[in-house]
Amino acid sequence: MCKENRPATKNALQEGCPKDAQDENDYEQDETFDLFEAEEEDPEWEPLSILGKSGREVSIYFDPARVWIWDASRILSEWCLDNAAIINGNRVLELGSGLGVPSLVSSLHAAEVLVTDFSQGAIDGLSAAIQQNRLLQPKEPSIYANMKLFTLDWRDVLKGERESPAGYVPSFPLVDIVLGADVIYTLDHPLPLAAAVDAHLRPGGVLILTAKNIRPGISMFFEDLKARNFECVATEAHVGQNDKENYTLWHMRKPHGNVNMAHATWHMAHEEGTW
Repeated sequence: MCKENRPATKNALQEGCPKDAQDENDYEQDETFDLFEAEEEDPEWEPLSILGKSGREVSIYFDPARVWIWDASRILSEWCLDNAAIINGNRVLELGSGLGVPSLVSSLHAAEVLVTDFSQGAIDGLSAAIQQNRLLQPKEPSIYANMKLFTLDWRDVLKGERESPAGYVPSFPLVDIVLGADVIYTLDHPLPLAAAVDAHLRPGGVLILTAKNIRPGISMFFEDLKARNFECVATEAHVGQNDKENYTLWHMRKPHGNVNMAHATWHMAHEEGTW
């Protein structure tokens, strides 16, 4: 399960989770999924408050009957709120966005926010949330206007990296900051995710990622980033508000002159089972 003891929903594709992650090959997209489908025609959307350590608070409206904010997403959103100076004026990309709460918080300061998820349903749901928030916050007509939404399959990035002489070519400009909240569920995820981070992040850019410590594949993901010459700038320990489990926030930096030879050597060893 992607989230234990969470409220039952019509579909478990919340926060970018592929269909309850029943097994490590469960990547099929659910065409019927609607993240913000409501039981009533006109649901009452309630504000979700994100409170930073500095005491600053922002509110984002969601339909409470259909969403469940994961602790990793809340932790990352709070980091974005507390580190507005880092985000200010930069281009931000969120991978596996789901509800996109970190993206919504980041958009208050970023020059541009690119929001991606494997599920078209998640993207459509976030688009609906953006429109609804604009209606509910009429005093800020331009709020979230700097956000662009895309579907993105990390496997396509890894495939392009391996098979094309030119490597994977992103469909949008490189970004300054990549965000990810609990986006590793199975051992199928680490290598495609690392490839997606590397392919879309500019040299010198930073990755901010939060994850529950027990997630499988976390060490594989960071080994791959290490082979790509990423460096760890800092880590923060957190405890979830909902599940009381341990989480970590990682701050990684991509080198200004990325050398892929080390990664190629690591990848070869991984395939041969010698890493």
